[in-house]
Amino acid sequence: MAGNADAGAGAQGGPVGDAQGAAPSPGSGQIGEAESFDKDRALETIRRQRESEADTKRQLAEERRQREAYERELNELRATTQSESERAVAKARRDGAAEATTRFHDQLRRAGVRTALISAGVNPEVLDLAAKDDVFSALSVSDGGDVEGVEPAVALLKKNRPSLFSKTTGDFGGGNRGSTPPAQPTMNELLRAAIKGN
Repeated sequence: MAGNADAGAGAQGGPVGDAQGAAPSPGSGQIGEAESFDKDRALETIRRQRESEADTKRQLAEERRQREAYERELNELRATTQSESERAVAKARRDGAAEATTRFHDQLRRAGVRTALISAGVNPEVLDLAAKDDVFSALSVSDGGDVEGVEPAVALLKKNRPSLFSKTTGDFGGGNRGSTPPAQPTMNELLRAAIKGN
């Protein structure tokens, strides 16, 4: 009877394996559908992750704003509970920090201007004078420590006061000017010349 069941299954729908959902043949077209389904699913996953990242960024920005508001409120509360001398000390600290920052930025600005002037070819004798020109007074220092706008200011100074900049390229009248120097006599030649001279 078992033989008849196998024969009946084969006669009705082909091999026994097809009736039980075996894998499709390579040319059946079902593989392409599975691939597009996987692509769609992957794209959906990526979209959800991007939305999640955007939500996280928004939440972090909101938390940062709240934290800054809490810090401001805490500072205000501290200020109201401080005595007069504590307020004076806190103000002196803030003023001292601001003054130190200003001095440091002034030093950075002077150093940046001097470096840019030297690179542009300013005469060394007038470097200090050129660095104090009004063109450089409005320059600011970035948070990274760079002097902003120094190159255009140097170009403007070079245009307005060309006499401050060198015309020569480093030849100050010395040297052999491209010719080979005369050969120096060796010690033996000097001794021979001294003996012959006697």
